[in-house]
Amino acid sequence: MKSSARITAIASIALVICMMSTVLLLLKLDQLRTGSAVEEVLYISSPSVLKRISLGYGGLLADVYWTRAVQYFGGKHHNGAQHYALLAPLLEITTRLDPQLLLPTAGRQREACTRGLNMLSVCPSP
Repeated sequence: MKSSARITAIASIALVICMMSTVLLLLKLDQLRTGSAVEEVLYISSPSVLKRISLGYGGLLADVYWTRAVQYFGGKHHNGAQHYALLAPLLEITTRLDPQLLLPTAGRQREACTRGLNMLSVCPSP
């Protein structure tokens, strides 16, 4: 066997072994973490910092945060949650990043505000 073919065979075997060990390690980690709860964290809660980080794409980031707020609310509401700790900060960030979000006309402004308030109204007061 030539040296390049031998090196290729050894590297291929090593790659397969690494991939199999990675899969086994991930399965073991999933077994260990089944009972642990995922903590709800909003890593950057300042709209002004996010606006600076967005590099001029505040509208796009506002769309991302709006989508995150809707998914957060929907997931919590579907599971019958009583507390929506991150909903108000997510909506605040969304509206501060792009006050014109979903607002091409005055009628749409009321619609967007109503949707946000409807989500918040479901939340019990703390």
